[in-house]
Parts: sequence; C-alpha cells; structure tokens
Amino acid sequence: MLTATQLSELDGAVQLALERRDNSGLNVIGFGEISVALGFPLRDPLFVCKPTAPSTQAELDAFGRLLADYIDALDGLGAKGVDTSLMVIDRGSYNVGYQVQPLLPKETLGDQVLARDEPDAEHPFLIELAAIIARTNSRVSVDAQVTNWSWDGQVATMLDLGTPFMWDENGEMLFDSGPIFASVPAPVRSLARKDILSLAERWKEPRGVAADVVANLIRVDLEAWVPPALSTFNRVLAPAEPLNEMEARASLAEDVKAFPRLKKLQQLQRFWVESVRRQRYEFFVQPSTLVDAAGS
Repeated sequence: MLTATQLSELDGAVQLALERRDNSGLNVIGFGEISVALGFPLRDPLFVCKPTAPSTQAELDAFGRLLADYIDALDGLGAKGVDTSLMVIDRGSYNVGYQVQPLLPKETLGDQVLARDEPDAEHPFLIELAAIIARTNSRVSVDAQVTNWSWDGQVATMLDLGTPFMWDENGEMLFDSGPIFASVPAPVRSLARKDILSLAERWKEPRGVAADVVANLIRVDLEAWVPPALSTFNRVLAPAEPLNEMEARASLAEDVKAFPRLKKLQQLQRFWVESVRRQRYEFFVQPSTLVDAAGS
C-alpha cells in the first residue's frame, strides 16, 4: 500500500507542478478529458494515483462511499473494478483525495490488446465487453471505452472509477460533480455542467454505451476494429435497429464539441485565478485529447 508519507511527497510534487505549470516532476501515466493519472514512485512506479478536485472532507467522504458502492455494483454487470483506495491530503483550506490503484502491466490495457491482435468479431475481449454492456441500465453503467479496461485473457477489469456512473430513481447522477466544475468561471458553471453531463445520458442504455466504445476505437486509431466490434455488439445486444458506424461517429462528434469547449473555459478561469486573484489554479489543464475524426 502507498503510505501517507509517500502520498504527501507526491502531493508536494503535484502542487509544485500546478504552481509552475510544469509536469516534468511528475510521472504522468495519462491525461483524460477531466482527470490525470500519475505514476508513483516517479521511477519504476507501482501505483497509479488520480487526484480529485479540491473538496471538503464531507464531499470526499461521500465520494468514498459512492466509489465503494460503484465497485460493488460493477459485480452485477459481470465486471471487476480495479482495487482502489481513497486517500486524503489536507491542504489547509480544502482537501484533495487521491484514488490509489495498482499499476497494471501496459500490455494488458484494452487498446494495447486490440492493437497487437488481428481484428476479429470473436475476440474474447470484445465478447466479454459486449456481455458487460448488455447488462448496463439506467441505474448503473460504465464508460466502456477500450482504454478504460485491463484484459488478462479472462477477466475485464475497469480502471476508470473516478466518475461512478450511477443514477437515482429520478435519473439524477449520484456523483457530485460540483468540485470539478469549480474549474470554470462561476457565471457559466451551471451551463458547463449541463453541457458535459448531458453526454452521460448515452450511458443509461446499452446501445449508447456500445456506440461510445466504437467511437473510442476511431479516436485511438483502431478503426480496423470498428466492423468486428459492431458485429459483436449487434449480435450480443440484438438491437431492433443495428448499431452502425455513423451513429458512433455522431457520438464522437458530440465529444469533439463539448470537451475542447470545457478546456477553453478552464483556461479562462486559470487566467482569472492566477492573474487577477494572484492565487494558484488547482486544476491541470491539458489540450483536449480528442481529435476531430468525426467527419473523416
């Protein structure tokens, strides 16, 4: 397990990186559209540590309970959540949580598995993914993009647990996204939140989840896998109307519009915080990883 001393060391490096806008002192495993995954120790990392947005202790306690509930709920989908602990750093006026996970071998990551294999609708990872997707519903779901999984040949392990896809009986997401959207200017926070969370509606039913997976294949240069993935998903999900590539590209186009727009708002807020308020901006802002492949 990561010790409190080690976490404090990592958090010190994170704060320095934020102050300097320089990530060279960190081992960045990967940037998502909203989150960052950091390897620790810096050399030969054993753990992946994902910082939350600045939060109150009450907010982190609630997130910790939801995270545990979500890992349990994944069992009902036939999926496994990677072992994850939530550790908290007190920065004085606020707290930051770190989701700490073991660093799994790179060759087991879903996109790496597909990249080295020949496209095949009978690939066991695709079949397992389709079975999990088929069990998603309006109360619990997954961001099933292949980059979010580890596949050891038998078990699909979900790595991206930072936004638990769970909703209440009224269709409201249980995850409190408020701390995340403190990264954008206050006058537009409610609009930005609505803009991004509207994308999550697609994950409330299997077809939308499957379309997003196919969109991700296009996004990460695995287009050769699009036809077999569509074949597998249509066979397992048996939709009344077959899922097609055009639908997947429409899903990708929504992301291509929404997330770069969020990045611009974050850059604007960072300018305000640093230049006007003379404070440190507490969020990493990287260029969007999305490539406008929607029309290609």
